[in-house]
Amino acid sequence: MNSVLPGSPAIPDQIAADKSPYYDELEKADAAWKRRDLRIASMEAMLEQMLANQLLKATEQAGA
Repeated sequence: MNSVLPGSPAIPDQIAADKSPYYDELEKADAAWKRRDLRIASMEAMLEQMLANQLLKATEQAGA
């Protein structure tokens, strides 16, 4: 079963609109992995913000 969260722009669209922050976070995660450090809080924070943006738009659209 394939589920799609409501709201637009979706996370992939937000990443596509400005790839630099996403690529920066991927590089940080790769560097951390090489140090055997699995802390990726900044990547999580970025994705959380993108999800919040997406869901906020969904609630705005639902209330319109």
